[in-house]
Amino acid sequence: MSKELLQLMHQIRVKKFAKSPPKKLLLEILHEIEVKKHYGRMRSWDLMVEMLAKWLVHNEDLTLANMGYITAFKGLRTEKDELYKHIDSLNLLQHYVTAAKAKPWDYIGEVYMDMRLVGPGQNTTPRQIVDMMIKMTYPEKVTKVSTQLDPCVGTGRFLIEASVLMPDAPLILFGVEINLSLYRACLVNMAMFSKHPFSIICADTLRLDPKITGPASKIWDLGNRWDPPDISAFYWKPPPINPEHFSLKAFTEKDK
Repeated sequence: MSKELLQLMHQIRVKKFAKSPPKKLLLEILHEIEVKKHYGRMRSWDLMVEMLAKWLVHNEDLTLANMGYITAFKGLRTEKDELYKHIDSLNLLQHYVTAAKAKPWDYIGEVYMDMRLVGPGQNTTPRQIVDMMIKMTYPEKVTKVSTQLDPCVGTGRFLIEASVLMPDAPLILFGVEINLSLYRACLVNMAMFSKHPFSIICADTLRLDPKITGPASKIWDLGNRWDPPDISAFYWKPPPINPEHFSLKAFTEKDK
């Protein structure tokens, strides 16, 4: 096959991506990663999220993710390696961001579900229920500064929808996620879609001390980082269920 024909086929393929829906573009990115690296599904999904994060750092305004002491994507390696350059040369990353912003939603989370990567205790809420709960929670018009916390934020769909449905409301968004992969996906989603300042931390919600983790807590200054820092100083005690604590009674007696 001649070089000219290969270039023509490449141009046709790239042009096709410009008209693809967001979810299809994510699957195309995954396909390119799998062809080049032959990784398992979870590793490929993680790499896809990392590629999107890199593209956002290089190309997008991340002001709302960088507020005060908060440093967005701190710890992310932003070097353009060969895999990133290949996927970027197909304009897949740019096309995805453009298509997703035109119709904001948690497409990353949907692909996670479709690939059956869901682990024990992980559930995603359907969009209709997310929207209904947001509309039930907020008045028709929000006039006072309001905070919204999702203690099990996952890939961020509740916060995304709140921001998208109420773009002019004075909101400040907070999220907590224990799973590092989902936490990072949430950072990408929020950087793309949020119209409000936000802070997402990687932590165990059940261990956070409510007395020192309110909206004004310094813990939120540690949010939005690709490599989350140790926040054990904000934990109040070990989780109530582990190999040593099978009941609330055993838990309370041991910790008296």
